[in-house]
Amino acid sequence: MPQAFHRAWALSLLVWTPVQLLNLSLVPPPLQPAVVSAVNVGWKATLSLLNAMQHSGGAESHELRRHSSMRIERLEEENVRLRGELAEMRERHLLLWEESERRVIPPLAT
Repeated sequence: MPQAFHRAWALSLLVWTPVQLLNLSLVPPPLQPAVVSAVNVGWKATLSLLNAMQHSGGAESHELRRHSSMRIERLEEENVRLRGELAEMRERHLLLWEESERRVIPPLAT
């Protein structure tokens, strides 16, 4: 991941430094935002292409997704198990509470 960032950052320096030097020195101020917007279309397409190339990493990327989905499945199973345990504990707690309510507690002798 840091490689991708450094690659994009270096590319941005190569693209935007000359664009802005020319834009700010030669283009009239009212047209400067239009120049930046036009170059930005190509810049976003380049970043999108870099991102697609990085994420189509083949087997390594597929293995990472498979591992993540397996981990999610395990977490979901654990969640279901814990919810079942919680329901049992609530039921036991309710039974104990009802039992304690039925007990008659003798008054304290004064």
